[in-house]
Amino acid sequence: MKRLILILSLLPLSALANEDDIFLQGMAPEVESAEKTPIFVVPLQPVWNSADANLLLKVGKNLVTLIEEAGPWKVVFFDETSALRKVQDHEARLHKKWLKEVVYTEALLKHRRAGHATSGAGRVTRLQGQNAGYLRTPNLYCRSLAIAAEGHLFMGQIAKAKKKLRRLAGTCEMGDLEKSRLSFTKRFKSLLGEAREAAKREATGELSVTTDVPGTDVYLNGRKLGPAPLTLQGIPAGEHLVGVFRTGFKPWGKKVQIDAGESVSVQATVTRGMGGQAQQRMLSTLRDNRVDANVARVAGRLFKRHGKKAVMGLFGGVAKQNNQIWVTLYAVDKKGRAIRLKQMKFDPDFLTAHLSLSPVMEELGALKEDFQGTLLSQAILLDGLNAVVMKPRELKWRLMKEEVKEAVGERVARGPIRRGSGSVRGSAASPKELARAAKPVTEAAPAFAAPPSQPKAKAKPAKPAKVEPVVQPKPAPMPIIEDDEEESLAAEMEALAVQEASQATGLTVAQLQARAERDMRMRIWDAMDPDLTAEFTALGALGLSSADGAAMQITLLRRQPTPRLGLWGGYGVELIAGKLGAQWQDRAAFAALELPFKETTRQDPVLQERVRVSTSSSYGLRAVGRLGLDLGDGTLRAIGQAGLGYASHQTILRHEQYTLDDAGAAVEGSAVALRDSIPFSWAGPELSAAAGVAYRLVGTSWRMNARLQWQQTFLGTVQSFVSGAGTQSSLGLALGVSGTF
Repeated sequence: MKRLILILSLLPLSALANEDDIFLQGMAPEVESAEKTPIFVVPLQPVWNSADANLLLKVGKNLVTLIEEAGPWKVVFFDETSALRKVQDHEARLHKKWLKEVVYTEALLKHRRAGHATSGAGRVTRLQGQNAGYLRTPNLYCRSLAIAAEGHLFMGQIAKAKKKLRRLAGTCEMGDLEKSRLSFTKRFKSLLGEAREAAKREATGELSVTTDVPGTDVYLNGRKLGPAPLTLQGIPAGEHLVGVFRTGFKPWGKKVQIDAGESVSVQATVTRGMGGQAQQRMLSTLRDNRVDANVARVAGRLFKRHGKKAVMGLFGGVAKQNNQIWVTLYAVDKKGRAIRLKQMKFDPDFLTAHLSLSPVMEELGALKEDFQGTLLSQAILLDGLNAVVMKPRELKWRLMKEEVKEAVGERVARGPIRRGSGSVRGSAASPKELARAAKPVTEAAPAFAAPPSQPKAKAKPAKPAKVEPVVQPKPAPMPIIEDDEEESLAAEMEALAVQEASQATGLTVAQLQARAERDMRMRIWDAMDPDLTAEFTALGALGLSSADGAAMQITLLRRQPTPRLGLWGGYGVELIAGKLGAQWQDRAAFAALELPFKETTRQDPVLQERVRVSTSSSYGLRAVGRLGLDLGDGTLRAIGQAGLGYASHQTILRHEQYTLDDAGAAVEGSAVALRDSIPFSWAGPELSAAAGVAYRLVGTSWRMNARLQWQQTFLGTVQSFVSGAGTQSSLGLALGVSGTF
């Protein structure tokens, strides 16, 4: 090719040129020296997904350069990014600001300023939501959510804490919390595990993100997903932050609410400031391989505003298919009337470009003399091009993984008190201790993964030839904050938090540390979760001053741990129903009547009369308090219980006559019923006490219970055919099962 060009340059151009070869005429000295006519060109737009967009943009610029070299034209380019040259990326500044806020709130939480810490963390998350386009790391976002959750737990606001933890489980990895200067409580980790399990069970949604500029990176909650367009499947329901960024363009961000089973589509616009919505629609239409009246109207408006003395404007699209470059140009006037020029096809090396360009140059020459354009209707831009669909990449959401080396909170015993392992104690950590170098951060697995059924296609390298090499824009460097710098900042914020706490409380630093040590146990106690226990037991009673009996008991308890490890306290109610016998308070007076009613009893010395109490049913309700002490690993628990309530016994008095034997004892089966009283309720206050053990069934929250129970009911006075006061006292064994909910 070089030899051919050399030979052509040595031959007289006038001998080679003819009236039909416009391409060669464009290279003749007569044309080069002549005054050129300006022509306004809107950069040719690459059709989506037909090839690399940046390559096609370069191809379009080279083609326009050939037009300028091959004919009497002076190209006036419209710079579509001129309005964006002053765009600044504030990510580094905002990242440093958010880091300072997060470290400071962590220090406040260590020193029991939970309200201030929670408020500060909420402010950071609000700012990140308002500036989602600048959130390009999940670390600070996740740490803010964790601070807010721990702060709510500290203040006893369990519902608010669960809400934050649900959001944390649905957006973050455990590795995102590695740099946190807090060590999270056992309660925090337990609730976070519950939130993670709940997220697995709940229905998920789908998020699709498209952008108006190819090669734009998408971030979700600060985590980079890759270039748009993409579809993220199986995303947990809730609030998410979507950010879109490309160097040289205005960052775009939005807060998106995704409901279960819902598919949300987001169209990100990073070309704001590039001529407004009309121009953006024009560019998008051309990239979709379409053309309509609005495209020509906007192109004519741009021609009128920026074309200066140009005689006409050009716009169009470029694509690559079957190893060929396809180009369609439209000529337009200032009123938006357009004319379609002949479609061009040439090889990527531009070796056949002049052949395809020749008829177009003829059309441009004719239009220069007489331009007769018409209003366009909606049509295809490049005829014959296969349907180009912007098929998004598919990603699948992966929930927060618990299997992370040296997971957060596993290095310490409990409490948002200190960071790392070692001998540093609780919130009494000094600024010097906080200034120690942090351990290397353990990388967590990414939260997003491409499905294995879609292998990546190998891109074919484009031949360079005459096409200028594509210069990929360098991404803006992410702010790197070294561990030493963060430790220094943390020490400064720690000292500031200590000073603020000292001024607020009037205590010295040593007193603050001592109080923190003392309060740590209380914080652990407060953070431990109370639970509800339901217990079902069967009571077999051995009568002491009354008859034998049996009853069923249902107990509902709210259990709460105490400051002493392994000791639990509980309170609740106990319902009892069954048959527990009651008796006369004075058996000697009423067991056998000294003054019988029946005359035959008086006359016969072997006959006797008595009044007997017969109980048909018993029921009662008592308030109970219970203490439980875990023995060993907690499988066996000793329990003690006391109760105060009210009991009632449905009773009948039976007047009987029976026969005595020679020893003066009643002959069995000789009793004759004389009369019965009307059934009545014998009721009164009741005291109870119980002691026993509970054995936890392996792998469950259920326990088998066995306890010895005593109860005493103080019955009132009954007036029937005899008068007397009743009593009910029994000792029995209660066996049953209890479960925690």
